[in-house]
Formats: sequence, structure tokens, C-alpha cells
Amino acid sequence: MITVSVLQDHYTAQPEPLDETLPTEDLRRQCQRFLAASLAPQVDLARQAIRAGTDLLVLREDCNGAGNLALPRLDRPDLLEMMSEPIPGGPTSDCLGGLAREGNCFVMGCFMEKQGDCLYNTAALFDPHGKVVGKYRKTHLPPIEQLMVTPGSELPVFQTEIGRIGMMICYDMMTPEVMRCLALKGADMVLWPSLGYGWWDEAGDFTVRSRAHDNQVYLLGALPTNSCIVNPYGDLVVSARNDRLGILRAEIEPGVDPLQDPYHHNTYMTQTPSLRERHLFER
Repeated sequence: MITVSVLQDHYTAQPEPLDETLPTEDLRRQCQRFLAASLAPQVDLARQAIRAGTDLLVLREDCNGAGNLALPRLDRPDLLEMMSEPIPGGPTSDCLGGLAREGNCFVMGCFMEKQGDCLYNTAALFDPHGKVVGKYRKTHLPPIEQLMVTPGSELPVFQTEIGRIGMMICYDMMTPEVMRCLALKGADMVLWPSLGYGWWDEAGDFTVRSRAHDNQVYLLGALPTNSCIVNPYGDLVVSARNDRLGILRAEIEPGVDPLQDPYHHNTYMTQTPSLRERHLFER
């Protein structure tokens, strides 16, 4: 059993607005202060979760606020570039890696990554030593992101001491095959940082529950609202609606899946009591 903590923050920080008339280097420094201030409420939540004890922390998409500010600014694409950073090696990476070391836990944060001339919407997984042990770049981009963000091209699963972890980001949830691919690659749990449900609440609920149940995996969704932890049965173990700040906490057992009765005819005929295995090889 492991303890997981999902952090919900509905953009509670109120950082100082940017002064876009500043010279480039001054504006760049102001951008860095904006990012740190935007991340601060989640850092406070993370430290509360660490004090309570946790094995995994999951932060929402755009955890440092860069996308919320800069993606709509099609007139100033330079702002998104200023707010993107290498992973590892940037200030947000350093902050999240520090939290992982402080809590001796895994931490997942999602923010804008710059590599060469490309900008990616990236989820990064940090191990208890503060090192990046996995990165996932969002593959399915909504229209506004397509104008400035490069899509990823892989759906990786990462082997860790707390289980096999897959990641998907926001709009990826619209495509059932994303989670199915992660399940086929052996994911025990899928971390889903997002900025929105994408639907009205009931539709969001049955979508996340179906994705988890269809693939027999845990789903941990960190959002500004409607954060959730869903088990392989499709149950909402814990969920939040419109709280502006909060920690969702649960004990889960990655890799354990429902077993059918050994005398059930399907178990007898396949010699496979694991529903997870059967769901995958019978498809």
C-alpha cells in the first residue's frame, strides 16, 4: 500500500502583473518572480502533505501559471518562451525536486518546457532524490496550444519502486486510446494533471471512472476543480468539486486488480483470474 496526495489549486495566487514595457531581461526576471509566486500555494499544500506522510504528490497542469498567463497572448508569443524552462535545470524543476527530497517521496509537476527551439507542455516525475525519472510531453493539443506548443510523440510508462507510472495531460483524456496504450504498456496508475474536466460534471465523472475501469488502473487527477482519485473498479475514492485549495489523500495498492471467482467459467477456460490481464489480452 502507498499513500498518494493530489493537490488542488484554483489559481489562488495573485502574483504581481507583468510590466510588459520593461526591457527584455528585466521582463524575463519579472516572469520568473511571477512563476514562483504562482507555484507558492501548491508548495504550501505539498509541505502539508509531506508532514502528514505521503509517497506521491501530484500537482495540476500549468502548476506555475505560465500557460494561464501566456498561452492566450497570441500577440506576445515571447512571453510563453520566457516562462518556459529546461527540465531538469529550471527553477520549477529545482523547486519540485527539492520537495521530493524534503518529503522522501515522488513528485509530479506539469509545466512548460523549453528544449532548443521547441516548447512542450510537459509532466515531469521526480524521485525521492529530486532527480527527474520520467517526462511525458502532451500529445493531444487543443486548438490554442497547437499555435505555440509542439506535441509530444511518445506515451511512456516508468518503472518505480511505488509502481509503474504513466502520465497524460488534460486534453489527452478526450482520446480513449491514450490510457489504453498506457495500460497495454503495463501502467499500474496514470497521473492526469489537467486544467479542466472538459465536460459538465456528470460527464467528467463517468469519463474518468470509465477510463480507470476499462483499463483496470488507478487514475489520479489534479485539477483546479474536480480533482479525483479513481480506483480500478471505477470508484471515485475521493473527489473535490469547487474548493479553491485542498489535498486529496488516499491509500492505494498499485498493481492489484480485481480477481474473478476461480470457479467462474471464464476463469476456468482462460486459467486467468485477473480481470486486468483478461481485459487486455481478450480485446
